[in-house]
Order: sequence, then C-alpha cells, then structure tokens
Amino acid sequence: MISAVDLDNIYKMPANFQAQGLDELIDAGPQAARQALSGIEGLETGSIELAVLYAFGDPDATPTGDQRRAHQVGAALASEPHADDTRMLELLEPYRGHRGRVMRLVELAVASGLVGDAPLSAG
Repeated sequence: MISAVDLDNIYKMPANFQAQGLDELIDAGPQAARQALSGIEGLETGSIELAVLYAFGDPDATPTGDQRRAHQVGAALASEPHADDTRMLELLEPYRGHRGRVMRLVELAVASGLVGDAPLSAG
C-alpha cells in the first residue's frame, strides 16, 4: 500500500520539481524523469520507481523496498505471503511492460478485500 507520506510527496512533486528547477520533467515522460531523479542524492531506487509509477504513469515501474508490497504480490500471485523484493520481481517478470499495473491491481484487490492482506512478519 502507498503510505500517506508517499502520497503526499507524490502530490507535491510538480511543485517541488518547479522549486528545484526540475519542472521540465513534468512533461518529459517516465524514462527522462527516472534518469533525472536518479541524480538526486538521497533518493532511493524504490522511491524513484514509485514516483515514476504514480506521478509519471510508467506502467512497468516496479517500486521495491516496501516489505508489505512484496508480501502482497507474493500472496496474490503465488500464495506466498512472505515474499521478498527478489521473489516479487520474479513473480512480476511474466508481466514485463505492465508490472506496475499488476502491482497496482494487487494493491486495489487487497484494499477492496478481494485478496487477503499479507502479514508483515515472517513468523
């Protein structure tokens, strides 16, 4: 699930880009945004992919680093409620080109109760 902090940051992105002189990215597209965001010190790959998925609409962006997301994808796609990022990416590989969409569908299925939420602890 996207946290409230992540959502807030994503919604503020266009204003933050303008303040940092990155406003040209708003219309540049996902790949250009990914490349530019990678140059910002302290911004992790998972956060960049999250931004590219939600703010720039890349259907294949695959945010990592969120244990709950990996667990949910594992539970939904393989009945493996304790998947890690590596396993999540393996499960999403057949959907290359649409992995971000699949992740979003899993999030929506969990939120709507169609798929059970995976536990955070491995034990």
